[in-house]
Amino acid sequence: MNKKMIFSALLSSTLLLQSSLCNPALASSSSFPTTYTFYFADDPKGFIVNPTINQNGTIFVDIRELAQDAGLTFAWDATGQRASINGFMKKAAIRLGSHTAMLDGKMVNLSAAPFKSKEKRNNVEAVYVPIRFAVQLLGGDHIEIDRQQVHVTARNIKSYDVITDVYNGSTYTLKKDGGDLYVAHGKQAPVKLVSLDTDFNSTDMEFELTAGGLLILTINDAYGEPHIHNQQVKLIFQKGKLIRKAYADFTTINDSDISTYQGKIVLSDGKILRMIEDGTGNVIDQLDLIKLGGGSNEKYAVEGLYDDVILMRTASKGRLLLIDRNTNQSVTLYKELLDTSWQKQIGEDVDIDSFGSGDYLQLDKRVNHTFYFTFRAGSNQEKHFTYTLKS
Repeated sequence: MNKKMIFSALLSSTLLLQSSLCNPALASSSSFPTTYTFYFADDPKGFIVNPTINQNGTIFVDIRELAQDAGLTFAWDATGQRASINGFMKKAAIRLGSHTAMLDGKMVNLSAAPFKSKEKRNNVEAVYVPIRFAVQLLGGDHIEIDRQQVHVTARNIKSYDVITDVYNGSTYTLKKDGGDLYVAHGKQAPVKLVSLDTDFNSTDMEFELTAGGLLILTINDAYGEPHIHNQQVKLIFQKGKLIRKAYADFTTINDSDISTYQGKIVLSDGKILRMIEDGTGNVIDQLDLIKLGGGSNEKYAVEGLYDDVILMRTASKGRLLLIDRNTNQSVTLYKELLDTSWQKQIGEDVDIDSFGSGDYLQLDKRVNHTFYFTFRAGSNQEKHFTYTLKS
């Protein structure tokens, strides 16, 4: 889901007292209270309150705060006159009093010179630039100014917040906004590997080199409040080329989805599970999880895969099922293992702790035909259960 950020600056028509500025020529400028509202196309991102200066028809905004909020760094040089604004694949510089600036290696002209405000907000001085330059810096491609309504709108503002990790001398960078993934080998320029078309929040990357020479990159992301939702992307590379990928999104906590089966790599999107041959990347076999689960529109996380049975958890409510792969007969394990009181609470979706982790059953191991589980819920002591397959 590609989300385009919309940045709107709503300027109040109520004139405030004049601000005292570093630039004496601006001492008579008009200052308006401003609320900057960042919007995705379908998801509000939040609010930032920030003064805006209107001087001789030019609207100025605080570039320091905007840049930092977009995931960029802002830093002064030793003179305190030239500031750099940098981030992933983004580089700019401004100089106080100058009508030129640098943006991504090119010189650009400014309609007015940047200046600092003596008024400090959050113990940091504001640094003002013309709003058109700010929008250009943040990737916007359209701006509208309604001077009668004192209203400014800029569209397609981008975020430069990223996750970076290094593996085997290569730097992998994931843009949180939109999910573009890049790799840079050594000091070479980053190259885009794939667009994942989703946004990320609290994210980490895991790397695994298989015996057959395939690189598996797993991206785990927790989102929502209190971060109990999970999305996972698995990417398989062969000699640097992406050959397989899978995306899964789970409502409840899940950190035990299997990754291998009998030497084969497991890829699942919650509906179809594919078994990938190590070395070649070929699909050897696949399982229809929807069919195994009874044909509903549910998605599943597979937590145990064997020749005779499969254990998989419903993605929406976290119910652990044991399914006979030959007959497709299904057992809802909490109904078999827990007492009636716990069955009632789980069946009614009573939230035992703040993370709402489904039925609170965890598979520990299998010994012959017996499965061992641990049950943990809230502050209760853990309990242990076994389930033996019927002959």
